[in-house]
Amino acid sequence: MSGEDFARLAKEFNDFKKADGERWERLLVSQEANTEAIKALAQQTEGVVQLYNDVRGASRVGMGVQRFTIWLAKMGVVGGAVAAFISYVLENFAP
Repeated sequence: MSGEDFARLAKEFNDFKKADGERWERLLVSQEANTEAIKALAQQTEGVVQLYNDVRGASRVGMGVQRFTIWLAKMGVVGGAVAAFISYVLENFAP
């Protein structure tokens, strides 16, 4: 390899290194801007996310109350049926 070829390759390498460094610098600046934008978006949507979580919790509590109410109604129906059966037996089969 001649001295001219070596000088040309060295210059190309230094140019590439400089361009690559500039690309990395732009990438880092863009990444910092994206990080700040994401942070701002998270702060802006914090209320919506909290409201969503609250609604989910309230619906779970409501579903639990509904299940308990249905369970109580079933117990009332079963208790009423047992009481009616006992009353029927006592009235119709009493000596």
